Amino acid sequence: MPFAYLDLDLLDHNIRQVVNRAAEKRVRLASKSLRSVAIIRRILAANSCFQGIMCYTALEAVYLASQGFTDLLVGYPVWNAQDIAAVAQATATGAQITLMVDSLEHVEQIEGIARQHGVRLPVCLEIDMSMDLPGLHFGVWRSPLRTPEQARPVIERIMASPHVWLDGLMGYEAQIAGVGDNFPGRAAKNAVTLGLKRRSIREVAQRRAAFVELVKTYGLALRFVTLRLGVTPQRLLNVAAQKTFSALTELREKEARPSSRGPCHHSQLLGSSHPISPDTFVRLWFAYAMQCVLCARSGGLWHTVVFLPAEPIYCGTRKHYSVFKVLPRV
Repeated sequence: MPFAYLDLDLLDHNIRQVVNRAAEKRVRLASKSLRSVAIIRRILAANSCFQGIMCYTALEAVYLASQGFTDLLVGYPVWNAQDIAAVAQATATGAQITLMVDSLEHVEQIEGIARQHGVRLPVCLEIDMSMDLPGLHFGVWRSPLRTPEQARPVIERIMASPHVWLDGLMGYEAQIAGVGDNFPGRAAKNAVTLGLKRRSIREVAQRRAAFVELVKTYGLALRFVTLRLGVTPQRLLNVAAQKTFSALTELREKEARPSSRGPCHHSQLLGSSHPISPDTFVRLWFAYAMQCVLCARSGGLWHTVVFLPAEPIYCGTRKHYSVFKVLPRV
C-alpha cells in the first residue's frame, strides 16, 4: 500500500479558517470531499459550528449512520427504490437521514417506500438558485423549483402524506461558488463575472427568503435552510451574514496558484471523491510531483501528499479514496 499522510496542523488551520468565515453559522460537512471517517470525526469534534454531513449517495448516508453519525442529508434526489428502502430500514433502527426532493414524483416515490417499511422519512426541498439573463443562464440546471408558486404543490403533497415530512430547504449557488473570477490577463472577463456574482447574490437571497416565507404560511417550522457553497469569493458580500439561512455546506478556501511573485500564501485541503486504482495512483503521484517542481522553480513551495484513509467511506458498490493537495502556511 502507498504511504498515507495528512498534515493535521494544516487541517486544524483550515478548520479555524472555516469557523471564522462561517460567522456563527452552522457548517454541514460535505462527505464527497472528506472520504475518511476518522477525519470527519475530527472536524465535527473540533468546533460546535460543525453540525451534520451532506452525503454523496443514499447508501453512503446509511453507512455513515452505521458508524454513529447523525443529521445526515443526502445531497441529491434519489430514485432507486432499493436505495430508498435502505434509508427507510436505517430510519427504522434510529438513523437520522434526510432525502432530497425537487418534484412531486420524488415525494411519491419516497412516500410509497416509506409506507411499505412503516416509517416516516424527512425530506429536504431543493430550490433553484441560478440566474437567468437574456441569452445567459448563469448557474447550473438542477432543481425545476425556481419560484414559490412552483414549489407550492410539492410542499402541499408533502404535508398531505403521513409518511414524509418537510425537514429543510437547500439551494446550490454554483454560479457564485464555482465560477472563477481571478484569471491572470483577463481583467474584463473577471470584472463581468464579479458583477454577475454580486447581482446573483442579491437575487438568490431574495428568492431564498421568499421560499422561507412560503413555508411559514403553511405553519411549518424548518429545521434547517442550507446554503451550499463550494468556494467563498472574498471580494464579494459576506454571505455568512445573511439571515435567511442557517447552515453552510462545502465552505472552503480558493485554490492558490503557483506564482513567480513568491511563495504560495494559501493553505488549503482539496479532495477528490473518485475511485483510485493503483495505476491511476502512480500517474497522479507523478503529475503532482511535477507540480511541486514547477511551483518550487517559480519561488513557491507546494507540498503534495496522497491520503488513502484507513476507513474509506463506502459509496454505492465501490470504496472511494481521496487525493489531497496540501499547501503549506507561509
